[in-house]
Amino acid sequence: MIYRLLAFVLMVPLGFAQATPTDGQLATSLAQQLVCDTHNVISGNLGLMMGFLVACWGLYLMIVKNSMKSGLMFLIFGALLTALPGIVLSFFDGLGLALGGMTEVHSITRPGCL
Repeated sequence: MIYRLLAFVLMVPLGFAQATPTDGQLATSLAQQLVCDTHNVISGNLGLMMGFLVACWGLYLMIVKNSMKSGLMFLIFGALLTALPGIVLSFFDGLGLALGGMTEVHSITRPGCL
């Protein structure tokens, strides 16, 4: 029993062993984590299936319900949802190229997971 208590007291959590990040580093880390998590969800089979289902719902509205405007809107949204990972990657690459020559520090880069 005393060994468990001693082991618990002597363990130092990882957060205490590291230096605390500044607000800018924390914001950058959280933003990169959000982009990576969103990219991982959308780029996999789940994102493909969501885009396909939304596009099929648009076709259903156009063919069966004769609602051309809303059907076309859902069809375009489904295609955009399927292509979203490629759009995000192109956005980061293009923004990095556009702002790369204007700043001394190249802060607009693709997150590490992409």
